[in-house]
Amino acid sequence: MSDSNNLHYYFRIGGAARKETLIERIVIGLTRQVNRHFRQTIRKMKDTKLKMSYLIILHMAEDHRPRTIAKMLFCSSSTVDRIHRRFAVLSG
Repeated sequence: MSDSNNLHYYFRIGGAARKETLIERIVIGLTRQVNRHFRQTIRKMKDTKLKMSYLIILHMAEDHRPRTIAKMLFCSSSTVDRIHRRFAVLSG
């Protein structure tokens, strides 16, 4: 019961089977130089949306969970997931 992209599992609530999707964990690794460059760039940024994206990527690289990052940055966990997936696709 698995796709190439997502893992699916089925469970029963009140007699009806529901399909849920588990997202595979995407690991982001940044070198020390890239990490330092991200932090320097963030300090100089004026665009808050772009700054939020950079901060999410940095926290993901430090192995924080999406919900933890959302709490730290006062944003929704769906925002963290969306930026995380976008970065993973664009970075290869």
